[in-house]
Amino acid sequence: LQDTPLEFTITRESYQDSLTSALMDDEKFSKKMDEKGIKVYPKDSIGVRVGIVNKKGTEEILGMKKYLPIMADNMPFKNEYTQNIDKNVKQSMVDVDLIAVTGDVGKYRAGITLAENLPNDDKPAIAQGGGRRNVFHRQIRGSYGAGKALEASKQLLDVKNQADYNEEASHWHTEIHENTHSCGPKRGDSHLGSASSIIEESKADMGIDVTDKLVKAGKYTEKQEKELYTTFAAGLVKQNKKMPSMQQAHRVRAVMQLKHYIDEGAITVKKRRKGLKGLFRPEGYMEIDVDKMKKATRGFLEKVIRIQVDDKASEAKKLIKEKFVWTKDIELLARTQRRVNKTLNSYVKAPLAEYLLKHIK
Repeated sequence: LQDTPLEFTITRESYQDSLTSALMDDEKFSKKMDEKGIKVYPKDSIGVRVGIVNKKGTEEILGMKKYLPIMADNMPFKNEYTQNIDKNVKQSMVDVDLIAVTGDVGKYRAGITLAENLPNDDKPAIAQGGGRRNVFHRQIRGSYGAGKALEASKQLLDVKNQADYNEEASHWHTEIHENTHSCGPKRGDSHLGSASSIIEESKADMGIDVTDKLVKAGKYTEKQEKELYTTFAAGLVKQNKKMPSMQQAHRVRAVMQLKHYIDEGAITVKKRRKGLKGLFRPEGYMEIDVDKMKKATRGFLEKVIRIQVDDKASEAKKLIKEKFVWTKDIELLARTQRRVNKTLNSYVKAPLAEYLLKHIK
């Protein structure tokens, strides 16, 4: 399915099912399921995505495929689990202009993601000998609006870091993120309960740790490596006025990672006062030490991979309790983000789909 002009995927995610994950958080219940030989899977939300494959964008994204063995080899504790990536992996990658997103995913999901990696440990894929499809959504990459992200970066970053902000680097990181989902330990019957998605998304984000090896392999320059880390750091700042819920895996992992970088001295939060004579509440901006950030990234990646290998909910909860904290520093940065960017969710404009529904019978 790599060389097709159209994209049609039945998507499935389990982020909306908070009940199953809550039950699996109960160690006694989880143990009983194990004793009975019952594998517990979260309920899927099913959707349909239709789009037109963009050839130029796809060509660039597909170039990442040859680097998958390097990414897999970079994963911590790689000898303790079966690696999903090898030279014969069946994996298609496409860049798509969305026509429509429907079903549960289109109806109930809080926001449309930059990309999706499907399937994960899926029965049909296993029956066919494995395989994945990475679909990148072109409209969502540009949904923030030209210039808005750059303006936000000027407000969020120290002057000496601003030159290393590059909005295109967000797309590079998304490529790494989605492909890291295919690396490391992966199982559909995890005992991590509600923490499972948070830990998995954290793993995918921390895949940025491989960047130095991709620089040596010629994928990125050293300048682009700095841009990747700097842009990723700025993107961790959300507009929340309070702690996100545990069901918001992407926002939870962002808070955890931001706190981790601050704890490790990779990000230093500084204050500035806004308004006449500083009468308004202070806001924050960050100074980034990329070398410290690289070291901190490896440490966090090792933590989440260890949790996935051991499959212990207690260790996942311990890490979340330690890092999922809305600190004063994080609130300072969030105030800046709230002032610059008031958009909470993305949506897909689908004029072609509307036209077809109206005119074609």
